[in-house]
Amino acid sequence: MRDLVGGIAILSALGAAATVGLPIALAVWRQEPWLMKQYEDHFAAVVGLPACALLSFLLVVLLESRYDRIEMEFFGIVRFRGAAGPIILWAFCFFIMACGTRMLW
Repeated sequence: MRDLVGGIAILSALGAAATVGLPIALAVWRQEPWLMKQYEDHFAAVVGLPACALLSFLLVVLLESRYDRIEMEFFGIVRFRGAAGPIILWAFCFFIMACGTRMLW
């Protein structure tokens, strides 16, 4: 059952990315000037941040489907269980990837 839910989540994310990405891909194919300017000036924000979000999501989904529930504890003070574990892990992964993108760009 968990594999089915993970598969549906991944397919939903890919479907949403295709829905958003198709008009953008058509604009890139036509080389619309406004979009090409955005890509040139803000490539890390236009392409990098959505890629970081998708990669973080895939990482969390794959970890959760492979290793069961994600539970975290920080310094014995704060515990994240249930739905909070994957949400916090996604936010942490996204933050680290976005900071790495910013530092390298």
